[in-house]
Amino acid sequence: MDDVIRVVVVDDHKMIAKAIMDMVNGFSHCQVLYTVHDGTALLQQFSEAKNIPDLVLLDISMAGMDGFETMERLHRDHPEVRVLCLSMRNEETVFLRMVELGVHGFVPKIAGGDELERAIRSVMEKGFYFTPDMAEALFHAQHASSGAPAGLSDREKELLTYVGTEMTYVQIADKMCLSPKTIDGYRSSLFEKLNVTSRIGLAMYAVRNGYFEP
Repeated sequence: MDDVIRVVVVDDHKMIAKAIMDMVNGFSHCQVLYTVHDGTALLQQFSEAKNIPDLVLLDISMAGMDGFETMERLHRDHPEVRVLCLSMRNEETVFLRMVELGVHGFVPKIAGGDELERAIRSVMEKGFYFTPDMAEALFHAQHASSGAPAGLSDREKELLTYVGTEMTYVQIADKMCLSPKTIDGYRSSLFEKLNVTSRIGLAMYAVRNGYFEP
């Protein structure tokens, strides 16, 4: 990826925000535009179009507008912005809730710089960051539905077998001998039929229903 990834850090602990900013600025092709202390401050910055980044690194537990409400607002008002959660709260319920709200990835704050850089690149290139811990959370999700909804086509089912892999959508299109535009159409159809909003949501459904085994 040759273009600079513009990043914003949202964390209510100034020292942590500064440490994350310094780390990300050290990654190749990454630049932190600014840091803010909660979701309200972030959305205030977004009121000026020039301050909207490519990626938000979002804390969950914050004194002001927390990560859950912030994620909901971002997905509704700025769906083009990718969001990667950084949190000390590594519980399964937290991860699943953020997935439902449309998050693109989830990394514990105890993760090292290599994993964070890998997660940023995966979110920007593939649209999600899918770890073994996430896979375990998906397997143990208690509110999963079973079986495919009526009307799911064979090609849509086939796409579900690939969404949890490291392949980009362009690579999936090549694997399925289809054009990227056609894959985009199947993806949009699955979003509507399965009531999910991101690739990680598709991956969650695929794991729960046996289309993909991490």
